[in-house]
Amino acid sequence: MKLRSVITHPYTLVISFFLVCISGQPFGGFYFNHFVMGLYYGTVYSITGGAGILIILFGHFKFKGPQNQLDAGFINLIGALLMIISLFLFFYLTGNINISAYIVQLLPLLSLLAFCILVTCFVLILPER
Repeated sequence: MKLRSVITHPYTLVISFFLVCISGQPFGGFYFNHFVMGLYYGTVYSITGGAGILIILFGHFKFKGPQNQLDAGFINLIGALLMIISLFLFFYLTGNINISAYIVQLLPLLSLLAFCILVTCFVLILPER
């Protein structure tokens, strides 16, 4: 497999979204834990992230072939933006997480940076079909 096909694959983006490390005083772990718990309670950040994931997977399975490249790119952009908004809402709405302490720690910062790089590659470099 080419590196381009791995970096721009929707599954890689979704996995990196779930593996963003969250650190804070009362709790920590991967974003997947907070995402699943938020879905149970119906929080805004979980619903937004779930919608972004579903849109990206819909675009991956629905728009195949070179004739739908513009539609697939637009769908990928919308899904990626919803995933970014989900992370933003999570950090904004949960007041327990100290953002300044989050930025200082290496592993959470690297996981968030890896997700941002993969989102940029996913949106700018159209996935191979």
